[in-house]
Amino acid sequence: MAEQKPYAVIDIGSNSVRLVVYRHFSRAPVQSFNEKAMCELGRGVARNGLLERAAIDQTLKALARFKAVASAMDVTALDAFATAAVRDACNGKTFLAKARDVLGQEVTLLSGVDEASAAVAGVRCGFFAPQGLVADMGGGSLEIGLTGHTTDAQTSLPLGALSLAEAAGGSIERAKSLVTEQLSELDWLNHAKDQTLYAVGGSWRAIARAHMTAADWPLKVAHHYQLTADQARAFLDQVIQEAKSGDINLPGAPRKRQASLGFAAVTLRALLHKSGAASVAFSATGVREGRLFLALDARGQNKDPLIHAAQGWGRIANREAGLGAALAGLTQTIHAGETPAQKRLRVAACHVSDISWRDHPDNRGHLAFSRLVQFPFVAINHLERIALALAVHYRYGGVRSNEHAQPMINKLSTEQQQWAETQGRAMQLAYRFSGGVTASIKQASLTFDADRLELTCPGDTVMGQSDKVAQRLRSLQQVLGASEAIIVH
Repeated sequence: MAEQKPYAVIDIGSNSVRLVVYRHFSRAPVQSFNEKAMCELGRGVARNGLLERAAIDQTLKALARFKAVASAMDVTALDAFATAAVRDACNGKTFLAKARDVLGQEVTLLSGVDEASAAVAGVRCGFFAPQGLVADMGGGSLEIGLTGHTTDAQTSLPLGALSLAEAAGGSIERAKSLVTEQLSELDWLNHAKDQTLYAVGGSWRAIARAHMTAADWPLKVAHHYQLTADQARAFLDQVIQEAKSGDINLPGAPRKRQASLGFAAVTLRALLHKSGAASVAFSATGVREGRLFLALDARGQNKDPLIHAAQGWGRIANREAGLGAALAGLTQTIHAGETPAQKRLRVAACHVSDISWRDHPDNRGHLAFSRLVQFPFVAINHLERIALALAVHYRYGGVRSNEHAQPMINKLSTEQQQWAETQGRAMQLAYRFSGGVTASIKQASLTFDADRLELTCPGDTVMGQSDKVAQRLRSLQQVLGASEAIIVH
């Protein structure tokens, strides 16, 4: 397979300019570099229609650095695009010409519909079969669109964090009226009733982080942090009230975002009301990942990003090729009534189960959990992320009383904890009897039927004749509640 070169995006937004370098062009993009410059290019555009000189100079300076970094990282494909601020400014074309001279290539100016389409695609990139309303709040505009629907409705509104604040003259009450007025004509928003509102954008992720802090949520990952509509409304009302008082201070939210959070909360609150969505899921994937997703062919788009990512990491971390697939085949028989969601989680866990084999034996379980719970996976919610990490924790002999993991484990249901320990102990058994050899795992079988757990080892070998193997089998037997466990040679 030919080596894949890094792929990069330069996003010239209304608030920030960002360079993201991905390891390669992929269904599950993994960032290897991410830097933003807060240039506030869109400040003043809503008021006077012009990009300000200081902001232009700062942006061009950032672009020059980003070009140098991308070149040093051997990036051969760079997608540079600009959004609302440049789109709406009278001197936008002049700026694009200067940006082209700095970067040595054209900068694509996205229309509002282009940006909305990319935002929807970004959510499709970062979630598994998403269904509901996508809303991406940038500095200069708000892009809205449906996903998972036959109705193809998308639009762009001048309701970005900067543009709304300027249009409202800094007044939260005026902002409420402006947002309500803009959304009132969009009757198609109610297609997302009782579904999910996918909230994209830095201001909304800041609100998610503030809620995590207030709720003492133990996993500090913004992507796929999810709230019910009632939970979201209660917290958004608190943010709005603080913003009205002029003394907003939300622990957990970045300080530089605090000033815009009242306007972000007003907009998200109005979208929840108008759409009737049942929950809010915060997204770390948006227009940048959406542009990458739209460039994939249909086969690439239809891949499961969780499995694709786990397979990729497995190829890097595992001792042998094919190890994850062999484990997935061996363990498929022990989960009675396995759901599709559990299956994809099990397969992903198998592919990354060898991630800590190089670590000291005393630390493998703890380190595996710590890595995987923070891994750059997409298309996986917080509870699934914890369950996957816990399964691999058990694969390394981890115990329930792990002090570091316990606050997160406590968020899982009894059923989810049972699933994780069952999968982990099964993988632990497989590694013990096989020595981690793919061929040996593929030749073995593991069955659980009518309270009988049975391990059949490869051929007529003596691989299963070990007290350690018997001990691992008993551990799995105990988790499953089997009355009998035997090893067949």
